[in-house]
Amino acid sequence: MTYTILIVEDEYLVRQGLTKLVNVAAYDMEIIGQAENGRQAWELIQKQVPDIILTDINMPQLNGIQLASLVRETYPQVHLVFLTGYDDFDYALSAVKLGVDDYLLKPFSRQDIEEMLGKIKA
Repeated sequence: MTYTILIVEDEYLVRQGLTKLVNVAAYDMEIIGQAENGRQAWELIQKQVPDIILTDINMPQLNGIQLASLVRETYPQVHLVFLTGYDDFDYALSAVKLGVDDYLLKPFSRQDIEEMLGKIKA
């Protein structure tokens, strides 16, 4: 089974970097879309539900926590991973309450992403 990934990140360069950082095909995964904010991501999700959502937390219009809450209510089978530059306990607590699969602090490495994908795939 090929896992599908949606990347949600308001910083263009980070979004592009994520698409190039890891060869997702090696994990039998494919990136099916990108969104620059939570609202745009929610629209994409309703058209094609991904298996994995990699999302920033602090974004305009609809933040990552709000997006994750919507996803959990509607599509509980989707794997959620928070990507954030904020080492904030409240964010981490929200992630735990939402049952997020992983929480990566920026800047993250190729190894961090590969380990996260491996855990989800296992």
